[in-house]
Amino acid sequence: MASFPCFKCNGAGQVSFKHIENGVCFACGGTGKLDYKPRPKVEADPHPEWLVPENKRGTMKQWDYLVRLCGDVDKTICETIKNAGGRMATLRYLTKETMSKAIELARKSRAH
Repeated sequence: MASFPCFKCNGAGQVSFKHIENGVCFACGGTGKLDYKPRPKVEADPHPEWLVPENKRGTMKQWDYLVRLCGDVDKTICETIKNAGGRMATLRYLTKETMSKAIELARKSRAH
C-alpha cells in the first residue's frame, strides 16, 4: 500500500476553512496523506446470461478448424456461427454442438 499527498489539502493536513473542525482536512483526517489500495481488476462479462458451462463449451480445436475453413475472415466466421445458432463468436458463449453445426455449414459453403 502506498501513501500519497492528500488531494484536498496538498499534504498540509489543514484547509483554509478554520471555522469548521478547526481547519482539519476531512479527506485525510489531518495527516496530509492518503493511502492508495489498488482495486482488483474485474472484467465484466457483457452477457453473463449467455455463458456456457466450461464442460459444454466448444473446444479450441473446433475453433481453429472453423477459422481455417472460413479463411480467417472475421465476418465469415461470425456469420457462420450466427447461422449455426450461436449468439457471439466467442468460445465461452458457444456449445460444442453449435461449433459442430458451424463447422458443417463452413464445410458445405466451402464445397460450393
